[in-house]
Amino acid sequence: MNFEVLKSLTKERSDEILLDTAADWVMASELGLSIVEACPTLLIGHLILCRASRHVGDLKLWQHELQTCLGILKDPNCFEQDLRPEVTKELALSDEWAGNHGTPSTAPEN
Repeated sequence: MNFEVLKSLTKERSDEILLDTAADWVMASELGLSIVEACPTLLIGHLILCRASRHVGDLKLWQHELQTCLGILKDPNCFEQDLRPEVTKELALSDEWAGNHGTPSTAPEN
């Protein structure tokens, strides 16, 4: 696990990721992966990795992480329910992408 990446997370950076306005989505992807490796059941890591994957054009990972997020939210004991609107946004983008292009083959425009 990359502790340097985890230590680099600031309130401003996390807000940028959640607002879908990060300047460096590769770094965001590394952050999400580090969180997932540290705690695979934590929704925020999967959400960051999901969103970053969309931005860097890794549609398979985007879809995989989106499904993981939805699975975590199904747990009634999930304490991260406040992130549901962000997962819903990713789901809407996924549905829009699939509706416009069929099976995704390239990243949606950001």
